[in-house]
Amino acid sequence: MSEYEKETVVELRQELKQREIPSTGLTRKQQIIEKLEENDAERGQDKSEAAIDEEDEDEESSSEELDLEDEDSIVPSKRAAEHTESAHVKRTKTKHTGKTTGTGKPRLTTPDIEFDYDRSQLRDPRPTPGRIKRPRYDDLSCPDDLKAKLKTEFEVRKPDTPSDASQEYELYDNEALMNPLSSLREETLMELKGPGGSPTYDTAGFEIDYHKLVDGTNQPMTKHEMISNMDKSIEKDEKEKKEMFELFFLPDEHPEDDPLGHEIENFVKDQVSKDIGVPWHQIGPKHVEQWLQKGHEKVAFKNWWKDPNEEEMKRMDNMTCGCVFRKDL
Repeated sequence: MSEYEKETVVELRQELKQREIPSTGLTRKQQIIEKLEENDAERGQDKSEAAIDEEDEDEESSSEELDLEDEDSIVPSKRAAEHTESAHVKRTKTKHTGKTTGTGKPRLTTPDIEFDYDRSQLRDPRPTPGRIKRPRYDDLSCPDDLKAKLKTEFEVRKPDTPSDASQEYELYDNEALMNPLSSLREETLMELKGPGGSPTYDTAGFEIDYHKLVDGTNQPMTKHEMISNMDKSIEKDEKEKKEMFELFFLPDEHPEDDPLGHEIENFVKDQVSKDIGVPWHQIGPKHVEQWLQKGHEKVAFKNWWKDPNEEEMKRMDNMTCGCVFRKDL
């Protein structure tokens, strides 16, 4: 006897609904069973195999969550994180493990796009406080020649196109999850994990703060509020830059009106960060004061400053990108 015979009509109709099979004209139990068995044949599996596949999918989803972030990462409190997920995120979670295209190429993963800076080219080669993972490329920062090489040697999986146009937003989420180079990957991954999920890291290797990224970017705001907040942020940044320059440089030596002011500020923060062991993105005037209190002396700008080379610019671009969303330590 078929496994379907043991189920009620209500259960069978629910099975049809889950598989998105139209039930129009299926009035009798036997008709529904025949439709399900026909669908099983098309998928190349019977109902018992489908149940096994579902269990395998759960295991794959668990291991995939590891792969999405890092091949050797560990995901604690996975069940706790799932309770906080929205219905939209849960739907995405069941779909992001799409099939490969059968090219035989290895799948592109996060470790494949990680790199190390040439520390011999850095003015200050000391370790970066707060950085946990190796830096990595995304689709915006990856050099064209490397991008072409990755395309030749690796496969980026593609999600199935949804049958319903209203689910198109899920397609973009799934594409971001499957492509380690996607610049939307961090936010999509954090929404998937929820606030209690395992750590997610940005392209510079710093842990991202869930509430800063997800709550901050999803906060509704009028155009006027957006412009007002930008103006306040610029004013605050300028004020802090001026204060840091006055604390870090000798009197009359700080580049207050230098057009490269923010570039100079980035390297001031980098030195202070490494001297006192505080992450770069947290450095402000109070940390420069701590720097002085620890016995460091103000410097003469002309003797201290030199234009950054290509490797230093590459590193600093990574340090500044998305820094407002990093977790404070």
